[in-house]
Amino acid sequence: MILELDFLLNFIGIAGVLIFYITLAKLSQRMGEGLRLPPYYRWYYVSCFITLLTIPLHIYLHQNYDLSLENDSLDLQGIYVFMLLLGNVIVILVSIKYWGWLKDEILVKNKG
Repeated sequence: MILELDFLLNFIGIAGVLIFYITLAKLSQRMGEGLRLPPYYRWYYVSCFITLLTIPLHIYLHQNYDLSLENDSLDLQGIYVFMLLLGNVIVILVSIKYWGWLKDEILVKNKG
């Protein structure tokens, strides 16, 4: 039962992250067009693809849970975590590029 709940929550979490990344991509695309920025928003879609690839990897790891002590499984778990981390790092860097100006706006309003 716990494994099924873990699998379900992981899938729902990744789906939520993908929806968030796509929303950020759409908002950044519109803002980037208005500010005439290069199309950095495409990196959000790259991050979506990388994150999407973790779903079949998680399914494989979930199905072979009893074999998790083998070296292959540990390597796959490392790849799984690396792909999630890489997707998040890409989103953070692109978000700083597009949305970094908000920090200055908030600080100016709080001072004045």
